Amino acid sequence: MMMAPYSYVAGLEGKTREEALNEIKELRKEIKRLRAAIEEEVHSAEWRHSPSPDVRISVYYDYIDAAKEYFKEQGWEYEPSQEERRDTEFNERLELIKSIDIAISAPTSLRGSVARRFMFNGEEVEVRPFFSLKPPVIEDVSLKIIEERTKSEIIDELREIHMGRWKHKNRIIHGFVLDGTEWSVKIRYSDGKTTMFSGINSYPFNFADFLELMKIDW
Repeated sequence: MMMAPYSYVAGLEGKTREEALNEIKELRKEIKRLRAAIEEEVHSAEWRHSPSPDVRISVYYDYIDAAKEYFKEQGWEYEPSQEERRDTEFNERLELIKSIDIAISAPTSLRGSVARRFMFNGEEVEVRPFFSLKPPVIEDVSLKIIEERTKSEIIDELREIHMGRWKHKNRIIHGFVLDGTEWSVKIRYSDGKTTMFSGINSYPFNFADFLELMKIDW
């Protein structure tokens, strides 16, 4: 069992700002190690440990968020990492979101492939299938529609996913053959800019949480 964020913060009490920052840096190193293990290795040994590595990563991020609040209470200046700055910028831009394209192509899997476009017009959400030209994507008819939800509700939950922490390109190569599952997430904004994430046989540590949020049963 892992300690709660408030217990982690309690362990920072009595430390200097520099000592607390060093504790946070050690957390960042462990997050980086775990993410490399599960996002870049085919069968990481980390999955044999409990709690699972994705749970540990999420909790460690919670520790860092709690530590940020502690720094504010102490009147200390916090030094965000490059990843944290990217994540903050990404979450701030979510207000400008215009559409999200999600495509998963798995020709060798019984789960098949899916392709959905989520379009935002005011607070309304419209979901449509789309088909990419290369490679072809077969529509998953079991995909659940989330049109009854509002844009604000989806944005609030997307912020909790922290997609700004994701790598833009993720892939694991099996020998010399690139096969298996390919996926992409393309976000369009009202100012004309886009953000793209993609992968081959590799996924962000909380990709399943993202699919659950978007009601994609895959």
